[in-house]
Amino acid sequence: MRATTLLNKSTPEKSSPEKSSRSLARKKEQYRTHGLSRRVDHVILTRALFVVGILVLVVLGGLFYRFASVGKAIQETPSLSVVNLDLEGSLDVNVENIQNLKLVVTPSGLGATAQGYILQLQKSDDGSLSYRLQSDSSPEIVAQELFKGTMGGGEVYLSDFAGDLGDVIPDVAVSYNAPYFRITNLNYKEPEPMQIVVQNQQGAPVQGPFFLTSVDQKMVLFFNVSSSVAPTVTIAWENGTVMPEGTVLDIESGTKPSPESTSAKPLPTIFFAVKKLEWTPTVAGASPLVVTATIGDKTTSKRYVLATGNVLYELKKADMPRVVITRTSNADLVQLTFPATIQFQPFSLPCGTRDLSALSEDALAKIEKFYGYQQSASGNSLSSIRQWKAKIPSEFSLLEKSKGYFLERKAIDGEITLSISCPLSSPIAPPDGTVLSPFPTPSLPSLVKGWNLIGVEGFEPIPVSTLDLKKPPYTMIKLVYSLSNKGVDTTQVVSMLQPGRAYWVKVE
Repeated sequence: MRATTLLNKSTPEKSSPEKSSRSLARKKEQYRTHGLSRRVDHVILTRALFVVGILVLVVLGGLFYRFASVGKAIQETPSLSVVNLDLEGSLDVNVENIQNLKLVVTPSGLGATAQGYILQLQKSDDGSLSYRLQSDSSPEIVAQELFKGTMGGGEVYLSDFAGDLGDVIPDVAVSYNAPYFRITNLNYKEPEPMQIVVQNQQGAPVQGPFFLTSVDQKMVLFFNVSSSVAPTVTIAWENGTVMPEGTVLDIESGTKPSPESTSAKPLPTIFFAVKKLEWTPTVAGASPLVVTATIGDKTTSKRYVLATGNVLYELKKADMPRVVITRTSNADLVQLTFPATIQFQPFSLPCGTRDLSALSEDALAKIEKFYGYQQSASGNSLSSIRQWKAKIPSEFSLLEKSKGYFLERKAIDGEITLSISCPLSSPIAPPDGTVLSPFPTPSLPSLVKGWNLIGVEGFEPIPVSTLDLKKPPYTMIKLVYSLSNKGVDTTQVVSMLQPGRAYWVKVE
């Protein structure tokens, strides 16, 4: 139409007034319709631009919010992963991926409760690693250390809270073998399906594993075993000797409600069995017994020692030094007795240290040398041997717990006795078999790659498997050999490590 109109306009024609009037009316209508169409188009365009503007604002606002949120996320402290070492036992952390963790662990000490700690790890460009362990409830830094190089480690004392023992018991061990940082709860214990509680004649719980008594004094103890299913309970001497008739008596068994059960939250009934031990010792000595509770294929065993004359531990075996540990009012006394033989005699100290420069003249007259072993950097076995000989320069002069040694004697008759006193931080109650003094948790020997000559601290045998807590990360214990005066026993599988003995342990 518009082209036609333009064409018509460019070639005017003559017309009558009526025709001109009709033509003018048509043009007015065309212009009116065209103007209305333009106004409608303008409104639509305006509204479209308004909607687009709103969308732009929304998008820009979203982008602004997103970037603002990112800025805040960077500034805010991220939530930390929580690892309960009371349940896990140990943790290996790849420092390439994780730098911060929250740990839960119960420090050693009477009545101690679980505490929270923040572990921070920072790796340097040279491969070294620094760590910091801080209480999560205060700014107190419990421990911090820089591992120069790619390996290191040691024991950490988390808290001064240890009752009247003082802070003498390490709580965790840390080690670094790039890129893995390991932290181990040294007080970790596997959960047990059955509970064994020992009580005195008055029904009060008594703390084991040592029950102190005197010669000719009757000892009466009750062993209360509880579980979710009726348990079978036995009590026997550890060495297999038959107990006299009437020593162990069945008192009662049955069911009882759980002390935590409520009407709102009822819990399953508890099954229990109680046995009574009556025993009158006639000679001083350590008499270990084992209480075993069985449910189906699950077994819980507890070792206790009836310590007559306060003798906590005895190691009396052929072809090895004799070890006796006795508790006095202020110390644990260790006596190692070496028989008259020129064979090398392996041994270790269950506690404390012994200064070799303070040996008696009688002992020095019979001793040729002491030998120790410390893995050299080259790994050469001969260069790792350490020696001590009286009155000449030596490579060590102090015997220490958790390490293994050899004694070489001179060809002179008569036994050699080494005495070690391990002081107590507090006196103990009279040895009446009812009130028991605290006994510290022994620490484990630290292991390195290669051969280790070790002993174990404490007054009780410990499973070989516990050594896994002290091996470097991502290594394995390949061999464990027991030692005697006859040499290395490579035929017997070692399952328990006994205080006073020495062992070869190879880590790969």
